[in-house]
Amino acid sequence: MRRIRLRSLAAAVLVIGVLSRAGTAKAGADEIDQMRLAAHQLAGAQLSSGLLDFDIDFLAGQGIGSGDTDIERTAFIARQADAAYVLGKYLARSRDTSVSAAVQRLIMTLGSLSLPVGSSTTQRWLESARLLSMPIGRYKLRAILERLGLLYQPTGKGRLLSYEGNYATAWAGNTALALLAELEYFRATSTDFAELRLSWLEGLRTLHVPGRGFREYPGSIEEGAYANGETWLALATYAALFPAEKTASALVSEYDDYVMDKYSAEPDRQFYSWGTMAAAQRLATTSDSKFAEFIEAQANHFVDQKFPAAQRRENTCALVEGLAAAAGVLAKRDGDRLLLRRLTTRIDREMAKNRALQIPTGTIRLDYSGGAFFHSTDLAGYAGAYLTGGGNLYARIDITAHCLSAFMEMHGIAAGR
Repeated sequence: MRRIRLRSLAAAVLVIGVLSRAGTAKAGADEIDQMRLAAHQLAGAQLSSGLLDFDIDFLAGQGIGSGDTDIERTAFIARQADAAYVLGKYLARSRDTSVSAAVQRLIMTLGSLSLPVGSSTTQRWLESARLLSMPIGRYKLRAILERLGLLYQPTGKGRLLSYEGNYATAWAGNTALALLAELEYFRATSTDFAELRLSWLEGLRTLHVPGRGFREYPGSIEEGAYANGETWLALATYAALFPAEKTASALVSEYDDYVMDKYSAEPDRQFYSWGTMAAAQRLATTSDSKFAEFIEAQANHFVDQKFPAAQRRENTCALVEGLAAAAGVLAKRDGDRLLLRRLTTRIDREMAKNRALQIPTGTIRLDYSGGAFFHSTDLAGYAGAYLTGGGNLYARIDITAHCLSAFMEMHGIAAGR
């Protein structure tokens, strides 16, 4: 991992009590240049392992990396897969082939980290009998099924992305994001990893509970908002690119109504952006207006949602991905114009903040209000990366990836006008 060498207090100064980050992006900077800079920063952060340099705390002079707990390591590998997906998405939309080798290597690395998984005949019968959908006694049920070996088999045609061979980190969202990376790479290059793609799809199918969502982990019977949204987007993209693939088409067709009913009744910000991008893809594939109605209803719920005071300076590119995807749909369909104006107003406000969080080329000093500043010549090595918030001297690959993706979704708004 790259480390920042804080040579002396004179070379690196942070004044405590900073109120807000001063704008550091160049005036009138073109969004295409910002996107290219972010993409090249991610691709250039690839390590000898094939993964990306994960994070950096500029003040401490080092990153946290993968962490020590299963939850931290699950997040680590998920964010690697997210960055791979967004780089693939950027390659598909920009045709900037300079990032192609990095995406290809990332996909191969994610494949090498994926574990085999399958289900027994008894397990499939229990799932089809809706046993895993029982609303009570779920903790005891999971313990019994685990003891009997009826949650998963560590063999089979399916594969799940994990951290260093640990099934406890084989989260459904990891595999969905890795699958998305492969699909976007195929969209961009017409070159595929067919065997790996099919095995990731089969891994997700193994986690699917008929009539419901996807179990978060092979050793769990619960589902979660992030994984539900990411998996929906992966299946929607798969079905669009490979309509003859019956497994993906059947899964997403069954899943559509369940996931929209669930999150219409219980809107969830963790699901929102992934779910909106998935619904937009399903709308483009099927032309079914139910997806447009879902997108509008979700946008109406989240467009004016306020953040707690402590979070208002944080990077919000992940939220903008969903808002911009919704605005793109409305612009193309001549939808609710008042809602579209509310969306674009919120997007403009959030992105004015987020743009200022990108480290520009040649930066060795970050200025803050009240005369505070941070100085280090090593900042220049992270040009294009996005900080996690105003006053934060911390950057992580998924934050940069969300901002790159947000810009791409914003260009979809312009294309619809």
